[in-house]
Amino acid sequence: TPKPQDGVFERVFNRIVASNMVSLTAAKKYAEEQGLNTIVLTSRLRGEARHVGIVLASILEEIYHSNFPIKKPAAILAGGETTVTVVGNGRGGRNQELALSSSKIIRNLHGTALASIGTDGVDGVTDAAGGIVDAHSYSRAERLGLKVDDILARNDSYSFFEKLKDYIYTGPTGTNVNDIVVGVVL
Repeated sequence: TPKPQDGVFERVFNRIVASNMVSLTAAKKYAEEQGLNTIVLTSRLRGEARHVGIVLASILEEIYHSNFPIKKPAAILAGGETTVTVVGNGRGGRNQELALSSSKIIRNLHGTALASIGTDGVDGVTDAAGGIVDAHSYSRAERLGLKVDDILARNDSYSFFEKLKDYIYTGPTGTNVNDIVVGVVL
């Protein structure tokens, strides 16, 4: 294995051409052009996906009820990479689990939505890049006989998004700058 000072590296130059923060900054610019007050919370998001989803949904709930930390119409953006402790035998990934857990908080917050997406186009062992939920996702699932807590317990978020047809599919993108979460309150 060559060492950093090895002559083989004399003509090697590395440049970072993309990052999670670059992606979030571009998303912020776009959201603002659409008339949304927008804040980038972090590009270093981490933690258990289902817990992070609840925290991000709680921020959306705060905006919905009190126009804080930003006024409606608003978008929050976060990036990074969460984890899932698998205890069930279902299918899914960290982005789908994050979005699914947020549905418990944003249900009935009309005009509110959250999407979580893997920039590589792959989320867990599924063909989805992530999932999107809104104020009606939870009740739509209930009408189909789906129980969000049971689905989360089985780590089976893909079945939720597949049945609601709310998974995000991009196909493999050939790049990866971690995950991006977008929350909107109109």
